[in-house]
Amino acid sequence: MKILIRHKGAPPIHLRFPTRMLVNRPLARLLIQQIERETKTNLGAIGAQDLDRLIGEILRLKKKYPHLDLVDVTSRDGDIVQISL
Repeated sequence: MKILIRHKGAPPIHLRFPTRMLVNRPLARLLIQQIERETKTNLGAIGAQDLDRLIGEILRLKKKYPHLDLVDVTSRDGDIVQISL
């Protein structure tokens, strides 16, 4: 996964992470717990099988589309944030 942040007047920030490090079951569980705490909702219906299918699908998409853009935002000021697989 690649993250690029460009801010006018500052050097760009390039972050690269192995996709497997960011897309795994323990991290997904932590994210779900955090979302539940912040939004006060119950996402308990998401089970281990659902997480495995979601992770498998993300990895399949990475293999099929190696440079898939997940987020590509440009502000009026010219700031850019890009996140790609």
